[in-house]
This record gives sequence, structure tokens and C-alpha cells, in this order.
Amino acid sequence: MSGSISDILTTLKNGVVAMNTLSSYLKNGINLGRGAMPASFFTYYTVAPNTRVVLTYIDICNTSASSQTVYVSLVSVNGTAGADNALISGLPIPANSSFQWSGAQALAPGESIAAYATSADVVIHLTGAGG
Repeated sequence: MSGSISDILTTLKNGVVAMNTLSSYLKNGINLGRGAMPASFFTYYTVAPNTRVVLTYIDICNTSASSQTVYVSLVSVNGTAGADNALISGLPIPANSSFQWSGAQALAPGESIAAYATSADVVIHLTGAGG
């Protein structure tokens, strides 16, 4: 595959702009939701219109004396949380312990983050960037 110098420079410039945009998003961490996890899927965050968000961290703390199981889904517009859009599915969290997920999951306007656990003794904290 060959391209002109202009095409190559444009591609490089666009890549730099994209990386700079992502970098600025990641510098401005925002709370996307937190609280005790219910026994069925609960929507913690829905991306506002004309907005993009990157989910960067999920912190989960099990404060109970027994192991609990957690589920987290990234739900498309008009979708339903479940196995088809699971990010974390059936993860056991041992008694009195924590779990942290880190990554970069891009969410478009109208998409959401939903989660539940087998006990309200499990607490979730969602952090992201963008807005």
C-alpha cells in the first residue's frame, strides 16, 4: 500500500489529535457512580447526549463475612444488561476483600453501566474520563 506524503502526514496528525484527546480525557477523572450493589441490575451511569465517556476503573469492595458474586455490564442504547454485554460476569469476591478492574472502555451517548451483586454488602465505585 502506498500513499502520498500528504496522506501520511494527515494520518499522523489525526493520530496525534486522537491521542491528545484521549490523554486530556484521562487526566480529568470523574465519578460515574458508587454505592451498595442491589440484587438485580441497577444502572449507575448513562452517558448524556453529545458526550463521550471512557470507563477507566471499577473498584468493588465486599464488606461481608462471606464470598459474594458480582456482575457488571456495558449496555448499548435501548439495550438490556446481561450476558451479551458483560464486562464482569459471575466474579467471586472473597469475604472482606476488594477487587479493582482497570482499562479503557469507551461509551457513546445513551450507553450505560449497570451492575449487581449477590449481597448489598458489596459496594462499587466507577471512575471514568470525559464528560
